Amino acid sequence: MKLLLLLFFYSSTAYSLDALFEFGGKKFEIKTLENHRIVNSDCSKDCLANSVDILAGEVEHGEDPAAIACLQKMSGGVLQMHDGNQNEVSVCVFKDGSFLTFDSIRGELYFKE
Repeated sequence: MKLLLLLFFYSSTAYSLDALFEFGGKKFEIKTLENHRIVNSDCSKDCLANSVDILAGEVEHGEDPAAIACLQKMSGGVLQMHDGNQNEVSVCVFKDGSFLTFDSIRGELYFKE
């Protein structure tokens, strides 16, 4: 059941995996790593988005579990970017400048339940 839901979850994302997103006039490309995390294209093996442990935070009243995990457990900041085609992606930004999509965080949290 979890596999079926995850396949639906990943297939229902509104952006392609080679999409360019923009924030503050700067464009960012995303890519999928071998561990299935969706990160910024210049993220290396050692970037925080690739190596951070994803742990669940204390979610209340319909809050987004990915946002709570980012803020409470991963010491990241929340950012929402757009691709110019009415698509958007929420990411967790780390102090090294790398970022991880909320879809990746939710996927890993779901499989830890």
